[in-house]
Amino acid sequence: MKKRIIGIAGYMGAGKSQTAQLLAGKDDVVINADKEAKALMNSSQEIRYRLRTHFGSDVIMHSGIDFARLGDRVFIDKSSLLKLNRIVHPALIRELSVLLNNSAAAMTTLDAALLPLWSMDDAFDHLIWVDASHNCRFERLSRKAVLPRDQLEKRMHLQEEILSPPQQPGWHFFTNTTNDKIQLADNVAQLRSRLSL
Repeated sequence: MKKRIIGIAGYMGAGKSQTAQLLAGKDDVVINADKEAKALMNSSQEIRYRLRTHFGSDVIMHSGIDFARLGDRVFIDKSSLLKLNRIVHPALIRELSVLLNNSAAAMTTLDAALLPLWSMDDAFDHLIWVDASHNCRFERLSRKAVLPRDQLEKRMHLQEEILSPPQQPGWHFFTNTTNDKIQLADNVAQLRSRLSL
C-alpha cells in the first residue's frame, strides 16, 4: 500500500493539532512541527548561536532555550518574528522532510502552522487548511493561555501578518468552529471520507 503524506496548517487556535490527531488512525504518525522546531533549536549549536546573537544571551539557559523569554523578544514585531523564522526554518524544513520520508506508517501527517510558506506542497498527497474565525480562535486560546489577553491578541495578529490562507491549488479547507469533541470527531470523519483516507 502506498504511504500517504498529509499536511495540516492553520492559524494558532484553529484546532490543527486536534484535527491531525483525529485524522490519524491507530498506527499512523503525526509529526508536530512546533515540537520538532524546539528540539532542533535546543540541539543545533549554529541555531543557538544565532538566537543568542539576535535575541540576547539570556534566551539560552544551561538547561536549554528559555522559550518564554524568546517568545517575548520574537513577538515584539513582524521583523523579529521573520528573523526567527529565517534562523530556524531552513534546518527545520530539512529535518521535517527526512522525518516524512523515513516514516514507515501507512499515513503520516505533518501538523505545521506555517506550512504554506515553505514551498513543499509537492511532498504531500493532501493539504488541509484548518480554518476558524479570529474571535473563535482567540476565545479558545484565552481559555488555556498563560499570556495576558493583549499579548495573545498581538501574537495572533503578527501570525496573520506573515501568513495568509493558501491560495494555491490543492489545498482543502476544513472549518472548525465547534468546541464539542464529538461533533469535531464527526466532522473529521467526514473529511477523511471526502479525501478517501
